[in-house]
Amino acid sequence: MKRNELEPFDNCPALDGYHCQTNSLAKVFYHHKCPLSEDMILGLGAGMGFIYWHQKGGYPFIGGRGNTKGFFQDIGERTSVGIDVRSTSSEKKAEIALIERVFNIFGEI
Repeated sequence: MKRNELEPFDNCPALDGYHCQTNSLAKVFYHHKCPLSEDMILGLGAGMGFIYWHQKGGYPFIGGRGNTKGFFQDIGERTSVGIDVRSTSSEKKAEIALIERVFNIFGEI
């Protein structure tokens, strides 16, 4: 294995996915022995709205929205799973926090 390549963790397979957030959550739920599809996660989080409107004489309007404010909290409440959302505008701080968390959970890789 090359230095830049990562093997999947035990009980966390490399799942094909449609979207980064729902696929990541699917992997977390799978890891905790509660497999949910991305479709189910999207529904539980009320994450998608869609509209198609064609007004006479105009171009069709196609729009959508995402549940960006409470997506993770909504999924947590609806599945009774505690989800702690943290964010930063600093890419470096995020990387350091992620690496520290991974090492705390899995030990040295």
